[in-house]
Amino acid sequence: MSPQKGRARVACKLCNLRRVKCDRTSDSACSNCQLAGTACELINSRRGRTASRRVEDLSRASPAGSRRSPTALERLHPADLLQSPRTEIVESPESDRRNSHTRYVSPSLTELAVQQDGVTMPGRVVYMGDSANFKYVLHEVGDPFQTGQQHRFWGDNLQRSMLEKLGQSAQSTIQKIREDDQKHLHTAGVFRTPSKQISDALVDSFWKYSYSVFPLFDWAPFFADYSAGSISPLLLNAVFMVAAFHCPESTLHDAGFSSRYLASLTFYRRAKALYDSDNETDGVTIVQATILMSNWWGGPMEQKDTWYWLGVAASLAQSLGMHRL
Repeated sequence: MSPQKGRARVACKLCNLRRVKCDRTSDSACSNCQLAGTACELINSRRGRTASRRVEDLSRASPAGSRRSPTALERLHPADLLQSPRTEIVESPESDRRNSHTRYVSPSLTELAVQQDGVTMPGRVVYMGDSANFKYVLHEVGDPFQTGQQHRFWGDNLQRSMLEKLGQSAQSTIQKIREDDQKHLHTAGVFRTPSKQISDALVDSFWKYSYSVFPLFDWAPFFADYSAGSISPLLLNAVFMVAAFHCPESTLHDAGFSSRYLASLTFYRRAKALYDSDNETDGVTIVQATILMSNWWGGPMEQKDTWYWLGVAASLAQSLGMHRL
């Protein structure tokens, strides 16, 4: 069937992003773009364009005398790909360590049950995943044209609405479970740290011998949080574990450890307990800590070995959308 007279052969960027029919003509914008008040720009259609034709077109567009391989020429044409926004940003005032940095994770139901006040919830980047039916519904119901600020809060409010559906009794039970977990961690000594002198020596050893291999965070903010006593316990124990591999043995003896293995095992067990209890809710911090924890090797029968922790870090990083940066 031939296309309607005067109608564009390809959809505009907005209609293509929303996966709806585009009624743009050769001399006027489509009705969707007119309603949204945005420029009606056509996408660069790749239909019918073979790889050899793309290379030929790019070769003609390149300066005379230039020689590039077909693979390199194809990479010179990123405009063919329509990049749609994948991240929704939620901002709120800062109040404590968790508020001092942007958090890259959506609040869990248990976290919302403990922190009922929305003002105390720190700013975070909520990644809903790649294009899917669920993400499509969020955009269409929330703000299809994304002309306002309301769509920025959908990811955060979705979890809160799910929590409200559970009822007050379930919320109280969830809060009690979290409190019991915290008491158990304190009883187990997970939040216990060496003296300041020994802690400084471990951090210094990590900086000297390990940071160049694992530059997972900016050192200045990390050291500032460490000096202020507001560093993540999960990340700090992971740093201590790696530092215990290389620090002087006198430092470990002063800390009360009879061997390097027992010192690294102690910090590893503390970090693992914090990870298992979901004590840390910042996604980037968990990725940083689990990569450091991948240095642990307890023996040939150890199940949670290097590959396990690297797998945890990789899957969480992808769920946060880091592969799209």
